[in-house]
Amino acid sequence: MASSSTYVPGPISNGKPIVYVHCKYCNTTITGGISRFKSHLAHTRKGVHACPDVPADTKLEMQDLLRKGENSRAVKIRNFDYMVSEGSYSHAQTESESELELGVESTPNASNSDRGRRGPMDRSSSFANILRSVGEYGRGLKQPSMYELSTWVLREEVKTKNKMVDSSKRTWTATGVTIMSDGWTDSIDASKYVKDANRLFKVLDTIVEEVGEEHLMQVVTDNAPAYKSAGNLLMRKRKKLYWTLCAAHCIDLRLAKLFELPQMKKAYLIAKKQTDGKDVKKIILRDQTFWPGLVYSLKAMKPLVGVLRLIDAENVPAMGFIYGAMDRAK
Repeated sequence: MASSSTYVPGPISNGKPIVYVHCKYCNTTITGGISRFKSHLAHTRKGVHACPDVPADTKLEMQDLLRKGENSRAVKIRNFDYMVSEGSYSHAQTESESELELGVESTPNASNSDRGRRGPMDRSSSFANILRSVGEYGRGLKQPSMYELSTWVLREEVKTKNKMVDSSKRTWTATGVTIMSDGWTDSIDASKYVKDANRLFKVLDTIVEEVGEEHLMQVVTDNAPAYKSAGNLLMRKRKKLYWTLCAAHCIDLRLAKLFELPQMKKAYLIAKKQTDGKDVKKIILRDQTFWPGLVYSLKAMKPLVGVLRLIDAENVPAMGFIYGAMDRAK
């Protein structure tokens, strides 16, 4: 390939000339680097015109080189996908962590690298897709400007999200819809009138109207007095709709009530007051009321905490298990 090309200077960028490749066969200057020149000779027609005068053996050689490069990239992408899916990044273990597990004291010069520790990005398939896309693009990727992000990039993202919403809406007829009222304020900020039952009723009724009463199965809220009244008003107007208390909120309130028991509160206050190591040691070794209170707290709260974890789990629907879990908690 060296005899089929020469390098020619291009325009100046950041004070340095950009070097282009000149094809000796067709007397054409190819911009974009050596990979594009290979495509020019190989007749791939990927972003560059084919050389009309390239010899057949040179063309086959370039096609073979490009094929090997694509296979190598495919292997790297496949290995990356496998490592992400298997959690290889998160399960790696540093030498210092291994030494700690074996009981070896770390030296002052030991490495404290965070490599291998799981973080939020390890669980994000979107982040892995971003890295893959950047790698496929190759060198020279230019980040979008603020103008681009706020114009066509934003519009395309809105279109994508609308398609996702529309796809979800098409399932409503078959699956039904549950409206859940929460403490978030990024969609509808009702924090100014959370104690006003009539205002809450109007907000919930507006959402019901937007979704369509024919699709709705239930509306779920917490069991504060204003929400109870709003739920009853909603059922009075919408005869086919059910208002349901939030199970997690109910258990939260029950746990808060249990915490007011003197045995639990006393153990908590004893532990809270102590900040000195010697005082903590005294509590652990000598206090005759702390440990019984702690054991009592664990026995009383553990069953309900187990139910709460089941309800709040996102990977498995809890409806089929909640009644059995409550019976066991009793």
